[in-house]
Amino acid sequence: MNETSPQVPQYDEIQRIDLLRVIWKWKYLILASTLVCALLAAIYSLNMPKIYRIDMTLQPDVIKTNDAGGKIYVDSANSIAALIKTGTFDNAILNHYKSSDSMILSAPFLFKVKTDQTDIINVSYETPIIKEGIVILNQLAKALSDYYAEQLEHFKDVYENDIMTKKSELMILKTEEQVAKNFMNNIQIKLTELKSEIGSTNKNIEILKKQREDLLKKNNKNTVIASLLYSNIIQENLQLKNTMNSHIFDYTNQNLDAQLRLEKVQENIKILSRGIDKLENEKNKIQAFQIIKPPTATSYPIKPKTKLNVMLATLVGLMFMLFIAFFLEYLKNLKSGKTNTLTDNNI
Repeated sequence: MNETSPQVPQYDEIQRIDLLRVIWKWKYLILASTLVCALLAAIYSLNMPKIYRIDMTLQPDVIKTNDAGGKIYVDSANSIAALIKTGTFDNAILNHYKSSDSMILSAPFLFKVKTDQTDIINVSYETPIIKEGIVILNQLAKALSDYYAEQLEHFKDVYENDIMTKKSELMILKTEEQVAKNFMNNIQIKLTELKSEIGSTNKNIEILKKQREDLLKKNNKNTVIASLLYSNIIQENLQLKNTMNSHIFDYTNQNLDAQLRLEKVQENIKILSRGIDKLENEKNKIQAFQIIKPPTATSYPIKPKTKLNVMLATLVGLMFMLFIAFFLEYLKNLKSGKTNTLTDNNI
């Protein structure tokens, strides 16, 4: 018994051919209407105002470093971004140009704000007038500075107090430096005097020795007693010389100690002076944020996107006209079916 192989239904093939026949039948209408949609989209896009994006990049500035080395900011990037998004500075921007006839501004400005993990704040504003966008973002930066002005003054006062404290310490160190210098000068004077006296004592000793030798050469009764007297005097002068040398040794040691103290004080003065200069620079540079990138306009308009609009219009027009073509074909077939039914009834 032979098995009959199942026949493949031809319905799908017939349906596809019918669809292609309908499309081919109405091809001119579909193509013409699609081109018209694309052309209208192009004309509309080209006549729309060109929108530019103005970008500005900010970063909260470090206004102080704590004892642990941590950085203290005037505010976090997320907080600043939230203030901008909620329109906190819109009125300040408008008030700045309230009496100006050169530009008409309106709020809300609808800034687009993005932040990242590096505390960078990217602010963008879309406008058909580049000059207007740059003015608005510059004024936004000024409004931010004004908003944090009081807080910045507080930190400047903290810096000023630190500077005054260090300047007081510097005055004490400079006083110690002057005292050490005066002490060393006095020691130098005393050393000079002692060395001069030692020189005079050496001369006296030499004179006394010579006189004693002259007496001994005479060889008489009185020479022995005189010689002893001269010897005693010479001995006293030698003791005086030794005493002065001892004083010179003590003064020299005191001078070395004073020199070491002076060098330490002078080193502390340098360190403290550098610290004061650093604080002065930090106080003068203190600001709410840094403008990493000033307001800058895009080279080309970001809106309208003519190519995208034309492509979408073409696609939508094509789909719509396909629908219209099939709908018209359906109506034609429906009308043709009714006519055939009436003809059959008459027969």
